[in-house]
Order: sequence, then C-alpha cells, then structure tokens
Amino acid sequence: MARQNLDDLRRARKAAADTMAAVAARIGALEAAETPDAAALETETAAFAAAEAAFARADAAVTRAAAVEAAQAAAAQGDGAGGGSGTGAAGADVVPAVASDPVRRGDDRRQHGARRGLLDRRLLRRRQRGHRLGLPERT
Repeated sequence: MARQNLDDLRRARKAAADTMAAVAARIGALEAAETPDAAALETETAAFAAAEAAFARADAAVTRAAAVEAAQAAAAQGDGAGGGSGTGAAGADVVPAVASDPVRRGDDRRQHGARRGLLDRRLLRRRQRGHRLGLPERT
C-alpha cells in the first residue's frame, strides 16, 4: 500500500464519518417506523459497527500521520543554537530562519520604506487639499 499524505487520510476519515452518519440516520428511520423490521435493524446495526470500526482505523491513521509530520517538522527546524539536547531545550530559543536571512531583512526594510513613503505622499496630498490631519506641519 502506498503511503498516503495527511490530507488523504483526513479525507478518508471524513468519508468514514459520513458513512457512519448515514447508517445512523437509517437506523433512526427504522426505529421511528410504526412496525420496525427487526432483520433490517440488525443489518443496519452491524453496518454501523463496521462503519464505526472503519472510522476508528482512519482516525488512528490520521493521528499517527500527524504525529510523524510534527516530528519531521521539529527535526527539520533543528535546535537553533546546537547546544541543548534536552527535550525542552530544542524549542526554547529557536529563531526563525527568515529573521536571520539578511536579504529578507533588507527586503522587509524596503517594503516598510515604500509603505511609509506612500503614507507620506497621501498625507501631503490631503494637506494640500486643505485637510488638517491633526499632525504637525512638516518643515
């Protein structure tokens, strides 16, 4: 069997839950009937038990896959400083890789400057139109 990704497993769990709900609705309809058919009720009860077991299997597979994905993400992140090997030391002082990337940091500064310049131009235009924005005049 090929390894399924987490989204596929979640879809399978949702399908199992939908099947379980449909069988439960059929059981409710049989029980609400004036003359319940015992054989059909027994068949639907067995179908519900099978759907419940399928949901439990799918839920366990999703839980396992999510745990594996979380472990892989934690292993890929590393411990930042490389010093601590304890369980709590790994995530305590981790700094995201984006913040340490100087090119990215410069990119953020340029974007901030561009936004600030746009704001200044907008304020200048509003002042030229006669708005008193409650801000001191620029000299």
